[in-house]
Amino acid sequence: MSDLKGKSYIYIDTVADLASLVSIMSSARRIAIDIEADSLHHYYEKVCLIQLTIEKDNYIVDPLTGLNLSEFLEVLSESYIVLHDGGYDLRMMRSTFEFEPKGRVFDTMLAAKLLGYKHFSLGALVKEFTGIELKKGAQKADWSYRPLSASLLKYASDDTRFLFGIADELSKKLKALDRSRWHKQTCKKMIASTASPAAVKDPDQAWRIKGISLLGRNQLVYGRELFYWRQKYAQKADRPPFKIMTNHLLLELAAWAQVNPNVSLQNGPRLPRDCKGGRLKALESAIKRAHDVLPDDWPSKRKPAPRRKPVPDCKVLIQTMRDQSAEVAEKLGIDPSVLATRSALVSIAYNRPKTINEIMLSGPMMKWQAEILQPIIAENLDAHPLA
Repeated sequence: MSDLKGKSYIYIDTVADLASLVSIMSSARRIAIDIEADSLHHYYEKVCLIQLTIEKDNYIVDPLTGLNLSEFLEVLSESYIVLHDGGYDLRMMRSTFEFEPKGRVFDTMLAAKLLGYKHFSLGALVKEFTGIELKKGAQKADWSYRPLSASLLKYASDDTRFLFGIADELSKKLKALDRSRWHKQTCKKMIASTASPAAVKDPDQAWRIKGISLLGRNQLVYGRELFYWRQKYAQKADRPPFKIMTNHLLLELAAWAQVNPNVSLQNGPRLPRDCKGGRLKALESAIKRAHDVLPDDWPSKRKPAPRRKPVPDCKVLIQTMRDQSAEVAEKLGIDPSVLATRSALVSIAYNRPKTINEIMLSGPMMKWQAEILQPIIAENLDAHPLA
């Protein structure tokens, strides 16, 4: 591999180095993994780095060099993977490479939560088990930029170099408390959630950004046109939409434009500095299109989804189950939300499941959660029968 004396990682950007790494991975007992992506800087987000630790060696694979990663990803998918807070990483690996883990996955953050740790970020766990404080400050870096600085690459490699030691310590604690089964189920649930395809958005919902419900119908039409103007230029520039125009400014401009349809934009809310030339003309055209839409064609304000008719004493039932669940969680030394979320208990109150399997489906809950809470659920459902 490349000669990188004095560096704490091996940078993989050639066919030969990748082949050597795949050979090492094929016989590895486990592989620690993390990724860096560019969602803060690009419209079309992608994985920009894949960091690995195998035994005591750290590697950084650069997928932006045009390497064929098919064999690498195939071996990785069959490997025992250790990661921290892996939901985002696995979703990005799936969307970028169609990657799916088939082997065992150990998530250190999930393990820490099941053990009752109050602080479970990677930095907190590294400090807890090694006394080392990881450097911060590169979370917002543009990882698609090349070449990356040595300090950024060092920062990236630190995300996996400590994971084996942390995983080993957490694994011992899970076994001592007989919670290894909980952890396996929790990791399995996390993996399943990352494999779910993105829901197809309702076209009439896609443009309804946070805060737009505060606009009137005569302003919503402007908000809709401005949203699609922003989307077009975000895609064209390959930048996140908020870097073209923030939601706050978009809503402010929609409200102003409705009142001042024939006033120059120079007299309106302050626009981003790069909103000029063709982009500015397109913005003006979007506002004119909104102004020309007849009232009958204005978008409607969305009404909140109707609430289900509550069953008798539903609020009392839910609160009682929450209180008792929290008491159990306190005895276990974990956060109440780890044992049962409020939404899960609400669903159980409405659906009134009886068996462990019914509780799992109703919550939904994992088996370990349903087993612990089944006596509480049964007792409370009996105490609050349907009228």
